[in-house]
This record gives sequence, C-alpha cells and structure tokens, in this order.
Amino acid sequence: MRKKLRVVSFFIFALLLIATYLIYTENENLTFNVVKETPRCVNSILDNPTQTTGNLSVHFLNVSQGDSILILNNNQNILIDCGPNGKGDEISAYIQGLGISDMDYLIITHTDADHIGGCEEILKNFNVKMIFMDGQVKDTVSYRDVLKLIDKEQLVIPDVCFSTNIGGGMIQFIHGNVNSENANQNSLVLTMKYGKTSFLFTGDCDSNCEKSLLNQDLEVDFLKVAHHCSEYGTTDEFLDKTTPRIGFISVGKNSYGHPTDGCLSRLDQKGIQVYRTDLNGNIILGTDGETYWISSEK
Repeated sequence: MRKKLRVVSFFIFALLLIATYLIYTENENLTFNVVKETPRCVNSILDNPTQTTGNLSVHFLNVSQGDSILILNNNQNILIDCGPNGKGDEISAYIQGLGISDMDYLIITHTDADHIGGCEEILKNFNVKMIFMDGQVKDTVSYRDVLKLIDKEQLVIPDVCFSTNIGGGMIQFIHGNVNSENANQNSLVLTMKYGKTSFLFTGDCDSNCEKSLLNQDLEVDFLKVAHHCSEYGTTDEFLDKTTPRIGFISVGKNSYGHPTDGCLSRLDQKGIQVYRTDLNGNIILGTDGETYWISSEK
C-alpha cells in the first residue's frame, strides 16, 4: 500500500513539475520582451528629397507629462497623440485657434494614458478623417472612452513600412505592435521627410524597441526624444544611428525623474541641441524643406 502511495505521489509530483514548466514557459513568452527585428523598409522615404509646397510646421505642444505633436502643411494636418486626461480641450483650443476644424490624420502611438488620454475630446471636437493606432487592446477607462468614438471605417492599424503623403511631404511607419504586454514596446514610430529635412517621431519607444529599429534608415535632422527622455531609451547606439541635430523632449512635472540625467547627458555628449516643453512651452519648428527655424511660446 505504501509503495502504491509513493508511486501515486511521485506521479502527482511529476505532473506538477510539468505543469509548472508549462506555466512558466507561457508566462515567460508573455512577460519578457524579446527584441524582434522589424522588416527593413527597402523604399525608405528618407532616401530622397520630397517635393515641397510652402512651409511645413511641427508644433510640440506643452501638455505637461505627455505627448502631443501637431504637423501642418498645405492645408493638411496630422496630430500625433493627445496628451494626458484633461488636456484634450486645451489642445483643441490651440488647433482651433489656427483655423482648423477638420483633422486629416490622428496618430495614437500607443495606449498609455499620457498619449491617448486627451483623444476623447479631440474626437468630439474635430471631424477626424483617419485614425492610426497600434492595435493593442487595453482595459482602461481612457482606452474604452476613445474606442467608443471611433468608427471602424476611420481606423487603420498600419503595417511597418506603410507610407502616405502629408501635403508635399511623406510619412512612413517603421515600427508597430509587437504584441508586448509593455505598451511602450508597441509604439507606432514614424519618419517624415519634407524636402531635404527629416524627422523621427518615436512615441515611447525605449531601448528594446530602439534595437529593433537599427536595421532601418534612421539618419534624421530632428528627433522627438522617446519616452520623455527616460533612462530606458535614447541609447548611444540609437543616437549614433539617427545623428539628429536637434532633440525635442515632451515632458512635465512627474514622479519618474524625467528627463533623466543619463538621457540628457547622452544627448549633450553627441552635441544635440535640446528643446523641452517644460522649459520652453509650445515649441514650433518651421521648414521650407531646406532651412528651418524654431520658436517657442510659454
């Protein structure tokens, strides 16, 4: 009888070991963010100058701890992210003050509240023609409130390397959802080319995400510094690959230590001029495709 019990006990123990291994393996696949190399965009929009139609302007809006970037050219516009909860009406007032009532493209880089939070008011206040999202589902109030206002005809989950026009320029998505539980890893990342000038908008793409982009053409003039200049991104390797002249940091009062000393130091060591929304307020970059100019307003 004891021998039979020992056999049964051993069998149960073995089953528990197998179950534990399977659960661990499954959780490991869900939890650990393996760097996946994104497809290389053979037809990179950065390779050649685009046509230009007047001036293009990029407005890095001061929305405290969050992101919101407005791009304008030739009566077309793009809004990248909508800042945190409570900032949507403020962003709307700024855009409406420029005489804009229709929005061509709204790009929501990922589902974190400091990027999607103000989008509910944007969708209520503007006729938005097309919305780009990363496709991640998130069980938050901000996400649900925004999704209720989106028609499926408006929504696009862009493939990597998808490109489209903005006035005389071009934008191209070079990173998207990699099915990570960490929303930052799923950030939509896009490049923009206008004439000879080039831009990189990174959402909250941190070092893992950055590594997956190193196979792309990334040399740009202007960089939106990822994740509010946190310690976990804007690596030396990434800056060596992108070689920007100027970096723009969207940041406000926060408990995370953004922008971190390490991130600021890396930018400084590379000789990259920095503008910050917490210090400079709204930052406006204008370009005719050849030269550029920058102003700010607090």
